Amino acid sequence: MRIKGMKIMSVILSAALAFSIVPAYGKASVVQAEESKKVACLGTSAINAPEPGEADKPWTGSYVWYGAYNGKPVRYRVLDPKTSRFGGTTMFLDCDSLLYRATFRTDSEAADANVWSKSDIRRNLNGDPDSDYKGDFLEKDGNFTASEKAAIAYSSIEAHDLNADGEVQVADWTKNSYAKYVALENDKVFLLDMEDLSNNAYGYSTTHEAVENRIMKLGSDGAAFWTRSTNVYKTDVAGYVYLDGKLSRDYVYQKRGVNPAFNIDLNSVIFSSVIPGTAGEKHADYKLTLLDTDMTVALQSGTKAWVKGEKITIPYEISGNDKDNATQISVLILNKKYQKLNENDASILYYEKLNVDGDFSSVGDGTFDFPSELDMSKWGTDYQVYILAEDVNGEKESDYASEPVKLDKPVLQSGVIGDCNWDLDFSTGTLTISGNGAMADYEISNFTSIPWFYSLQDIKNLVIEDGVTHIGDTVFIMLTYITTVSIPDSVKSIGDNAFLGCINLDSVDLGNGVETIGEAAFNNSLNASGNKLTSMIIPPSVTSIADKSIGYASTLSGFVKIEGFTITGQCGSEAQNYAEKNEFTWNSNAHGWDKGVVKKESSCTEKGIIEYNCSCGETKTEEIDFKPHNLTKVPEKPATYTEEGNYEYYICSECGKWFGDDVGSKEITDHSSVIIPKLVAPTATPEATGSPEATATPEVTPSLEPYTSPVPVSTPEPTPDSEPASTPTPDITRDANDISPSNPVKVDEIEETILNIKDEKDTAGSSFTLLKAKGTPKSKKSIKLTWSKVPGAEKYMIYGNKCGKKNKYKYITTVTGTSYTAKKLKKGTYYKYTIVAVK
Repeated sequence: MRIKGMKIMSVILSAALAFSIVPAYGKASVVQAEESKKVACLGTSAINAPEPGEADKPWTGSYVWYGAYNGKPVRYRVLDPKTSRFGGTTMFLDCDSLLYRATFRTDSEAADANVWSKSDIRRNLNGDPDSDYKGDFLEKDGNFTASEKAAIAYSSIEAHDLNADGEVQVADWTKNSYAKYVALENDKVFLLDMEDLSNNAYGYSTTHEAVENRIMKLGSDGAAFWTRSTNVYKTDVAGYVYLDGKLSRDYVYQKRGVNPAFNIDLNSVIFSSVIPGTAGEKHADYKLTLLDTDMTVALQSGTKAWVKGEKITIPYEISGNDKDNATQISVLILNKKYQKLNENDASILYYEKLNVDGDFSSVGDGTFDFPSELDMSKWGTDYQVYILAEDVNGEKESDYASEPVKLDKPVLQSGVIGDCNWDLDFSTGTLTISGNGAMADYEISNFTSIPWFYSLQDIKNLVIEDGVTHIGDTVFIMLTYITTVSIPDSVKSIGDNAFLGCINLDSVDLGNGVETIGEAAFNNSLNASGNKLTSMIIPPSVTSIADKSIGYASTLSGFVKIEGFTITGQCGSEAQNYAEKNEFTWNSNAHGWDKGVVKKESSCTEKGIIEYNCSCGETKTEEIDFKPHNLTKVPEKPATYTEEGNYEYYICSECGKWFGDDVGSKEITDHSSVIIPKLVAPTATPEATGSPEATATPEVTPSLEPYTSPVPVSTPEPTPDSEPASTPTPDITRDANDISPSNPVKVDEIEETILNIKDEKDTAGSSFTLLKAKGTPKSKKSIKLTWSKVPGAEKYMIYGNKCGKKNKYKYITTVTGTSYTAKKLKKGTYYKYTIVAVK
């Protein structure tokens, strides 16, 4: 849609007015969160073990409120906040009061009347799974929720002798009356044993006499209570604690107080919270947040958490059978990854419930202000962020929560626009467009539908990534804070009104792929100091520029030409046409050369000449490269004793030159260098003298390569009954000027020569022959050297260094093949190499 001058301006003014009446996204009024519960730690890691028991002091330690009895919350002593004594990893609790009275066993005449596993009180505490009997505690309606019961662990521990090595030391009276610690076999709820009540680590005293730390109350009065210990003298007597805390015994048919004990599976505890108004950190009261496996939380499908300023928005969704029990979504920031049992000793850096608009529901958006003391850029590295759905209850009631779900670092506000993606980073004010394809187009009359419209005032920077092919109509309208924009080469077209109203835009970098620029694409309203965009460089790729798209501003009276606007581009381009048509200042930054006219054809020995002309009258000439040589291959031929041989080479039929390769890049000016001399016949061995029997000297066969040590001559051993034979001298004379393979030289001699070359003439003046080596660049930092195989050679020694008089040759390595790759070279540096064939 094309809208001319006055109407464009009125739409912009209407939009500016809209900013005063449309609230910024995410800033609408919200229901204020209540004060969060006082989360103390993951699991139970902050809950302390009791202080050692002292006779004249009450029990001193931490407490946990768990479940209820007769409708009232129940307080428990934490005997051990983390133990594996009863199987698994648990927290050991003992009720801080007596809940009711019961008999240990009604049938006192039974042979096992005082045995815990057969007792009525055990059945009363746990209920009977084989009948409808619920008892007075675990299965009694209203005492525990399903999650609380599920978190109570089955406890098992073997019997052992009291005062056994490594076990708790108890008083002699206790040991004599109750010889064994009573075993537990998958009990959920149980009574303490006499040893437990003598365990100093549990906060109780070792003595069996009266102590304050064992006193329990039923209501407001102290009362005696049962243990599970079995008396060794009488079958109708079980252990109990007198109302003054003394360990004693009583008949099983008596009704005594009951204080249940059990273990909590720590895999079920997400975190512990301090109850306000308690004694303090060391001996505080806590309640637990238990895992509810019937409640889960996740981000809404297809969404991500995003951030605006310091405010994080989390689009959540709760599911599961208990989803309607959830009362809040909470955020948990840890210094380490969340693990059950908090095995990695993670700490809580931040805990808060999310704020939501209106009433809380199972699907919605929650927000929280990111804590200022944490660096948001370290999200996911220095700390981890989790969300969880919570069912938060009364001050002394257990809470329940879903498994914590880790949140990736928010991608900030983001979405899809046509074939591209957009991401708005509010922390930097950067809007990024990415993807492969075209952005969507928007009507100027409905530009409020642009995805980031309500965040226009937050956008300070614009990034268009490579891959975007079309900038849509009107998409960047009124980005009033951006000052520069760089358009990548992948962009082919810029839509109508694309950057309309970007009043502070003062620099546009058009990519070399832009072909069309739409109407009013860069048409800006004048700001207080005038239009800031006063010039533009337009690449030669642009073939269409719509009317008044560049160099004009919008006012109430219509389009206004920006005086002094400068356009720079290539001679003869559409940019020049647009500049001249609109009477803008024109600057040429490149000539627009034609296809050129050949003035002289090239050959394989001479370069040609081509002439180019520009519309401005300038001309230039360039050389036309050599034509390729027309090469004929001369195959390699070995030498014999009667004929010379030759290495492989090529001859150009046009210019007659010789070359060492099939592309004509290595000219052979010394034609003798490809000749392989005739083989030299072996020298006859002279007869031996001075011995009764002449011994023949072994035949010497010369090497085929010039840099090999001569074959040694063997000397016969003297016989015991004769004069030593004289050693014959082989008639071998080296010609220093003969560098053929039949005239060998010692390796150390040639190496000394190579290592002492001091200038860039390389082999000049040395007795070397050509090996036909060539170097081929493999990368910016490596060259591959290759050469033809030398007949008779067994290996090749490589010498080399950087070029320069100060850089003498150095030995590098020895290879058996006919190639070597020099690596880790310095880009832009020349190197020299010498290769020695050796037998």
